[in-house]
Amino acid sequence: MYADTQKLPIDYRQNIQTRRKAIGHSPSFILAVCSILFVCVHQLIANIIIDTTNPVNYVFTVVSIVSMIIYQLYILLNDRYYRNNRLLLICSMSILYFALLYLFMFSGLTRALYLCSILLNLVIYKQFKLSGSEKKKIYWFFTVVVFAMLLNGTTKDGVDDNKINPNTCGLLLMLLFSMSIVRYHKTKGLVNLVIALLSFGLQFVYQSRTAMLGCICFILLLFMFCRRKQYCLSKSAGYVMLFFSLIGLLAAYWYSGYLFEKIGRGNVTIFGKDLFTGRQYIWNLAFESVKDHLWFGVGSDFNTDLAVAQNNNALVNVHNQSLGILTSFGIIAFVIFILVFSYLVSQSCVANDKRKKKLSYRVPIVFFVSLLIMNFSETNFFYSWSVVIMAAYSFICNSCRRPSTRREIARKPSNQRCEWIKSAE
Repeated sequence: MYADTQKLPIDYRQNIQTRRKAIGHSPSFILAVCSILFVCVHQLIANIIIDTTNPVNYVFTVVSIVSMIIYQLYILLNDRYYRNNRLLLICSMSILYFALLYLFMFSGLTRALYLCSILLNLVIYKQFKLSGSEKKKIYWFFTVVVFAMLLNGTTKDGVDDNKINPNTCGLLLMLLFSMSIVRYHKTKGLVNLVIALLSFGLQFVYQSRTAMLGCICFILLLFMFCRRKQYCLSKSAGYVMLFFSLIGLLAAYWYSGYLFEKIGRGNVTIFGKDLFTGRQYIWNLAFESVKDHLWFGVGSDFNTDLAVAQNNNALVNVHNQSLGILTSFGIIAFVIFILVFSYLVSQSCVANDKRKKKLSYRVPIVFFVSLLIMNFSETNFFYSWSVVIMAAYSFICNSCRRPSTRREIARKPSNQRCEWIKSAE
């Protein structure tokens, strides 16, 4: 990240060397490692404290995510390029709105924090690149953590639902599968290919239909995009993210309103499970909730009374990310989040647009499109697994970039940058 600093002006070169000596690694690396460790500790606490009403788990989550957001803002505010950058302003205004929304409802705090953290992660992982050794460390650390969590939650009789959910196992394997495919493409390492195949094969063991769909979408979209010769601009990536975010709402409405009536229960099974597992009932309730609380949502209080009456905690989960945001925070927050999210993902492709290579600028788009398709029936952005998703994205996004140059190190206001670099030469 800080290579070739000898040709920069002395004051800025000293500043780079001081920061490098102080932290030792790039901010993206530190943030990714902290995210993976957070999920490990969070899962450990959940295994120890099985009672979901215990406040320890909730307090740990809130304190950890707030600390992470403070660190993310600290990174950006200490960077001279982002002090007056519109990306930081957009994220800050989004965080302010979610904070005011929580003060208005006093519900849905952890969900709002996870969404804000996702937006800040997109900014940081775009700007602060990972070195080759850092990418290697993140990949192997992630691999060890995933298999350790799978072994901890698996017994001779199958997956222990009290320790880890099968859909969570599938999500972790899908992330590892995507990272392994990207790393194999870059390094041609046989071990990476074996891990990718193993991750895909284990999907049949844990039988997560959404994760299997994510793996299939990732490899098919990657193949389709790599076959194309047309150049894809970053602006198109933003439109694609926006499109699939909105399609999530239409999919839930079509699934619950029309498909269930046409097919019926028990006629289609996947992995031994009926295609209609009750989500159609939850989504009908969610759309009714949106009609009654269109502007500000209900926070995390969706179906709480019904869940207590039926002793079924699954009823409080909307199981659709787009509909979940709309139900929890209302239409204003929904529009703000999907617009900012789509814009930031498109900006992640800006650095790679100039390369015009088949894989380099398309993998981040393919990765997020696959996740959005998975989120048609899940709400992964509302839980601790969202930070793991962003840690995997940091590896995937940075694996598709060229090495840092001094033009990227020397961040100055756009109207001064060219003259300043020329003078440095």
